[in-house]
Amino acid sequence: MRHILIVLSFMFIVANNYWLNCVADDDLEKLHKIQSLLCVPNKTDTAIMDKVIECEHKHNQTAEEIAFAKKLAIKLTDCAKKADVSAYTKVDQTVMERKGALIMYCDKEFFNCMVKVFVDNKDLMDEHDRLNKPEDKAVEVKTHQCILDVFKN
Repeated sequence: MRHILIVLSFMFIVANNYWLNCVADDDLEKLHKIQSLLCVPNKTDTAIMDKVIECEHKHNQTAEEIAFAKKLAIKLTDCAKKADVSAYTKVDQTVMERKGALIMYCDKEFFNCMVKVFVDNKDLMDEHDRLNKPEDKAVEVKTHQCILDVFKN
């Protein structure tokens, strides 16, 4: 159960930080930079994914955010079923948190499906907007930088 909550939390953080906030050009540029470094099947391995996940864990979620993440995960079940990150053979995907991170960052079909879920569900979007706080921007910037720092070595 704990692994599911971690994946749900990760999904909420990523969705909240990147795709649902009318992504600014600078944010989109950073996301594309992260994807260009991370989404390389023959290079990305378990150690890299663990470092990326560690960056995401620096954000503490409220009980309300965790509840929203659970609701979001249920809505995204069909999107996740269609996701394919099998090309990332150097990543131990038996740990759902790693696989979830790969899907969130590297599967474009999942992203498109997630956007459609939000566009088609006004209540979900309204709840997201209500939970979105100004301090989340600072967390997003720190998370972006942390992930980019993973690839500086």
